[in-house]
Amino acid sequence: MIDAHCHLMHEKFNADRSNVLARAKTKLKAIVETGGNMEQNEAALNFRNQHKKFVYAAIGLAPHFATTTNVPAEFEFIERNAEDAIAMGEIGLEYHYFPDEKDRERQKQVFREQLILAEKLGLPIVTHCREAYPDLFMILQDFPHQKVMLHFFNKPAFMQEALKRGYMLSIATLKSKEIDKIIKNAPLNNLLSETDSPYLWSEGRNEPANVAAAWERISEIKGIPLEEVKSALFANAAKFFEVSF
Repeated sequence: MIDAHCHLMHEKFNADRSNVLARAKTKLKAIVETGGNMEQNEAALNFRNQHKKFVYAAIGLAPHFATTTNVPAEFEFIERNAEDAIAMGEIGLEYHYFPDEKDRERQKQVFREQLILAEKLGLPIVTHCREAYPDLFMILQDFPHQKVMLHFFNKPAFMQEALKRGYMLSIATLKSKEIDKIIKNAPLNNLLSETDSPYLWSEGRNEPANVAAAWERISEIKGIPLEEVKSALFANAAKFFEVSF
């Protein structure tokens, strides 16, 4: 009963954030608000402070900002506030919007530096990856003891390697044949669920309460009772984030 990855501080929730949160509380025990730069990270932490024991924060420097921001300042903020976060995220590689090789090399450098910081801080990581899985996995292999959640994982070709390394695969609310393959073939104890709100919903703006759609899809495809799926994914999240939700 957890949305392991969402962005409720997004401007799309400015008009009715409290109502969205209230609906989430009717179905869930917790949500993980995820940042991507200092402004977003600070907002996530403030949101967490306003709703302790329900909202938890993941803070990090997303690849979208790796080439344009003051990286040392971003890292200093993350390190200074690490005790109030349960993960570093979202971090990783974004090649779709960054075709220039210089930008990609910078992203890889920043990702590697954040992995070093995550090890230092003892935090699990939440990865963002688009059109970059070979490079992402190549970098991650140098951090074999790092706990990894692959956010919005939809690449069956990389599933077996991810499972071999013990990564958690986060199943999103957006339906696809690729995600169905992952649900069918991945062990239940390697799965998490997320909305990535306000994204990944076929009917407009997504919100945390909709994470139930991911549980229902897992239940349907695996032929496992819904309550068993919910219980397993809740236990997976508590173990991964090391939090007693």
